[in-house]
This record gives sequence, C-alpha cells and structure tokens, in this order.
Amino acid sequence: MDIAVEIAIGSTLQIAMFVAPVLVLFSLFLPEKMPLVFTLPELIAMVSSVLLMTVISNDGETNWFEGATLLAAYIIMGIGFYLL
Repeated sequence: MDIAVEIAIGSTLQIAMFVAPVLVLFSLFLPEKMPLVFTLPELIAMVSSVLLMTVISNDGETNWFEGATLLAAYIIMGIGFYLL
C-alpha cells in the first residue's frame, strides 16, 4: 500500500511541477498562448484534492469507503467542470 500511495503522489507532483510549465513554454510557439494562471474553481479543486488525499492517507491504511470517497469527490469535481 505504501508504494501505491507514493506512486500516486509522485506522479501528481510530476505533473504539477514539470508537465504544466513545459506546456506553457511549448504554447509560446503556437498561435494560442496558454497562461499559467488558474481560475478560482481550478484552485479550489486542487486545494480540496490535496487536503482530501492528505486526510485519507494520513493514517497509512485505507479501506473501500475511503476509495469511494475519493472517487465521489473527483466525480463531483468533474461534473462541476463540465457544467462550467
């Protein structure tokens, strides 16, 4: 379980710290520029995802209900972004 959590958190950090800035730099060569400015719903989604993951993975154990909670949170965020 420890390695699964480390992989999940590590890949999230990799996307946040490397891929997003590289895409911004790559967009300089395209007609439509991509700014590295996030909207309020995007910031709320990122902060709530980090807090929820921290609370759930804090004890080092997990069960099916914590996984269902994470899935429900991400589905709610996905529906919210779809409606925006």
